[in-house]
Amino acid sequence: MRVTLVLGTSMLAGMILLAGCNQNQKTSANPAAQDLGPASQPDAETAQNTAPANGNSPAVPGQVSTGTQTFAQDIALENMFEVQVGQVAAMRSQSPDIKEYARQMVDTHTQILNRLKQLIAKASPDYKPPMQLDQFHQALLDDLQAANAEQFDPRFIAQQIDQHTQAMTLMRGYLKAGDDPNFKTFAQQELPIITISLQSINAIDRAHHGHVVAQANNVGRPAR
Repeated sequence: MRVTLVLGTSMLAGMILLAGCNQNQKTSANPAAQDLGPASQPDAETAQNTAPANGNSPAVPGQVSTGTQTFAQDIALENMFEVQVGQVAAMRSQSPDIKEYARQMVDTHTQILNRLKQLIAKASPDYKPPMQLDQFHQALLDDLQAANAEQFDPRFIAQQIDQHTQAMTLMRGYLKAGDDPNFKTFAQQELPIITISLQSINAIDRAHHGHVVAQANNVGRPAR
């Protein structure tokens, strides 16, 4: 079983690397958006009068809609959490497969977070992404840190399944209803990486399933 898990985490690293390479290739292939001349840009009054009632359209050039800001904030928080919880798990887990997975999550989500910050800086320089965890994600982190040695691995696995599922929901939701093409491209490129990570933690869950079931009552999932 241990050989299988080591091979599985090695395959995860290769799959994430391949997804990242594909993401870079797609980014380089996208042509730059054409600049509009001054005559093509609506004045502030026109932009305000023509903005949809749902508030998804930016009021002035150089800003993104409130819906896109919410998406960017949620994705930033998810990735900040993954980096921090991965650092904790890499130190505290007693399982080699979970330690390896946690180290990969730190690297993967640091890269996603950096790409998101670069996108935000270009699309909406005035918008600043969150610099610390919100109450919900901090509660998750605190709950994991409070686990004893026996509780730690099943609690980490449960949190990872929940949070990667949530991240996939956010990505798919923006792909369906988002209004900014650059952020849609970001979501489309990052979604396969999140999917691979979820598949990997589900495989680890199956390998540890007996232990997870035994500790199920000790898994804390704070309500939003």
